[in-house]
Amino acid sequence: MLKSFHQSRKDPDNELVHLYEIRDALSNKFGSKQNAINKLGTIKYEWDELGKLANDPRIKQARHRGKSAGALRDASTTELDKARKSAQLLIEKYLEYLSTEVSPLFSLP
Repeated sequence: MLKSFHQSRKDPDNELVHLYEIRDALSNKFGSKQNAINKLGTIKYEWDELGKLANDPRIKQARHRGKSAGALRDASTTELDKARKSAQLLIEKYLEYLSTEVSPLFSLP
């Protein structure tokens, strides 16, 4: 997930594709979108927002670009900011999950 987030900044032509990979990783980890949302908590809005932007066929940086009639457009700064913030929250929620669900390798006295 961190690699995808980093790659999204290095590859702006495919930024939304890389950010969507974070969602995919969580779906795969938990077996489904719903399981991921249930385990990670209040992320449904961010999950859906990232999906909506990354799957918009009218946006050049999206996963399904060019599958709609008409010219493609660049994602707006606002859209990219929303997608980045949503992806960042998904990562943060996963890290919180790991800190509570995974037992430590050792315990401190």
